[in-house]
Amino acid sequence: MSTKETISKMLFSKERVELGLQEDLQKLINDTDDIVQDVEQISDAAQRALNIANSSSGNIKSLMTKIDKKLNEVESAAKDLGVDAKSVKGYDKLSRISKQVLKNYDSYVQRASKDLRSLIMS
Repeated sequence: MSTKETISKMLFSKERVELGLQEDLQKLINDTDDIVQDVEQISDAAQRALNIANSSSGNIKSLMTKIDKKLNEVESAAKDLGVDAKSVKGYDKLSRISKQVLKNYDSYVQRASKDLRSLIMS
């Protein structure tokens, strides 16, 4: 093999190595881009969920206030009539909903909001 052929092979090998390294770099760049897109999607979804949680929290509190007001009206009217408020159809069910379901939901929404804010801020 001549010196010229040897030099040509060495240059060709060097170019193949450089090309391989460039391909490796591009693959890592593409992988990084994919992960960045995934994280951005997670962040966007977390922000949307936080907006829903904040809205839900306000709706729950508003509903709880309305329910408490209505239950107090029923209790007052029942007292004026000399009957037990629990005998009014729907009173017990609405009272249980207010005390158990909505308060638990509000607590859950508050925890979710805190976790979502933490996720978004990190």
